[in-house]
Amino acid sequence: MRSLPLIALLAGCPGPTTEPTDPADCTPLAPEDVREGGTLSGCYTVESGLYIEGDLVVEAGSTFVMAPDSFVQVELSGSLAVNGTSEEGVVFRGEDSTPGSWYGIGYIGSPAPANTLAHTTVEGACSGAWNGAGESVGGVFVEDDGRLTVESLTVSGCPGVALHIWEPIARVTVDGLVTLDVDMPVRLPAVLAPGLGGSLDLAGTDGTVHLSDGFLDEATALPPLDYTVEDTLRAEGVDLTLAAGSTLRFALNTGIDVYDGGSFSAEGTAEAPIVLQGVEALRGTWLGVHLYVSNSTDNVMRHVTIDGAGSEQWHGGERSRAGLYLEGDEVRLTVSDTTIRNCEGPAVSIDGEDPAGKIAISDSTFTDCEESALVSPDASSALDASVVLTGNDVDHVRIAHLASGSDWLSESVVWPARDVPYYVDDTVYVSGSLTIEPGATVVFDDDQGISVGNWPASGGTITIGGTGDPVLLTGESAVAGAWRGISIYGSLTNTITNTRIEYAGSSQWTGATESQAAVYLEDDAALDLTDTVFANNEGGDAYADYDSVITGCTGVVGTVAGDVDATVCTP
Repeated sequence: MRSLPLIALLAGCPGPTTEPTDPADCTPLAPEDVREGGTLSGCYTVESGLYIEGDLVVEAGSTFVMAPDSFVQVELSGSLAVNGTSEEGVVFRGEDSTPGSWYGIGYIGSPAPANTLAHTTVEGACSGAWNGAGESVGGVFVEDDGRLTVESLTVSGCPGVALHIWEPIARVTVDGLVTLDVDMPVRLPAVLAPGLGGSLDLAGTDGTVHLSDGFLDEATALPPLDYTVEDTLRAEGVDLTLAAGSTLRFALNTGIDVYDGGSFSAEGTAEAPIVLQGVEALRGTWLGVHLYVSNSTDNVMRHVTIDGAGSEQWHGGERSRAGLYLEGDEVRLTVSDTTIRNCEGPAVSIDGEDPAGKIAISDSTFTDCEESALVSPDASSALDASVVLTGNDVDHVRIAHLASGSDWLSESVVWPARDVPYYVDDTVYVSGSLTIEPGATVVFDDDQGISVGNWPASGGTITIGGTGDPVLLTGESAVAGAWRGISIYGSLTNTITNTRIEYAGSSQWTGATESQAAVYLEDDAALDLTDTVFANNEGGDAYADYDSVITGCTGVVGTVAGDVDATVCTP
């Protein structure tokens, strides 16, 4: 390995912050001068491409004047260590001030630990693509499993990417980057973003780090920066962490997908929230956030804004289009102080069971979406009463059979009073316990209702109403017989009080005429019924069949009846 003469000292070549009076004062550097490596210290002109196949060291204070379309390319067997200092940097610049006049510096598959750009300035690069892909333009370009340590890099006058890392197998760390007059400051696979550190001054660009490849094959914690996400972030079996103060802008139909044992942590603060939004500030331009088979206690969203999601379905079901989509039974997530807005579809869709309250959403706001929330019966209590659900095209909590088996309410579920109604899209079959708290309004789609203990469920109890504002159970259509009503089969501990039940009785629960009633009991069922108003129902109001029992009956407005084997009270 040989050292070239100290040209800067002998010829009086100026330092990196001063333009040479004449490039002719600098030493021409030919490809054969550096191919096998060496040490450079001085001022040089470069007329063509330099291929580095050995170990090349550039000392502090050096300047390289690059001819049009020239470049420095570090090959697989080579290394390039540019050792500028804060007092004496190293400059690579074009012959004139024209942006994009030369290619730049490329580390093409060089895994050498010595690869370093310290206190280096790259001016006027990005004249063309480094490989066959037209987008592979970069002032500093790293390809394949190239390795590079950046310690204070400035790139200016680049009509491309200032620092471009092409593939996720590269290993690059950055401690300090300044970009001026470049199209894009940094573009790299998402899994490499944790390597971005130090001070990043991205003035003169779009101000964001572009994430080109979203697949994560190891735990990834994105630093607190602004990002443009070009490809869906996919955390398959690994942890994805977003830092407080981050903003992620998603390209069309991209999003965050956490699945098969992966976890998702997005913990902002009131002072430094996390913002997830589309590149375009429109409704439904990116996918949103999706969790599937993600049961980690690390799954959390606090002080997060999801804006403009719901561009497409995550799978073939329409339920999968939402700002936040929680799929299946094996999902755990805690959400608080979060805003979901401006979505196509509902703000949140939860289509599985929620055993033991694994999904908890509180102190949040869902607004300006097509609808507030879409949930399966078992997940219907995942939304705390503190969640604000107003300002959407349709304000309600829609309860529907969203996936196989989701027609059962098998857990202990509470529907608290809200500013918006619950909307029952499909009959809720209760085999667990359902409590509808005072002040709640439940609207039923045509011919739908609540079936306690009946097929395909078994067991189950229901408690409706209590002290406070009355509960309202009503049909979407304000006509007698709009919705089916409530059926209680073989269940012994049920209560309805301080409730108004109207427009029920659309059809029979069994083949018996008497089973067409707003409230129907059969097979030894029992109900304590008080302070309840029946109005505008088709068929009967409350009917007990097959040894069933209705007790209480004080303050009931309506007809309570039963067959000869039943025990009923008549107000």
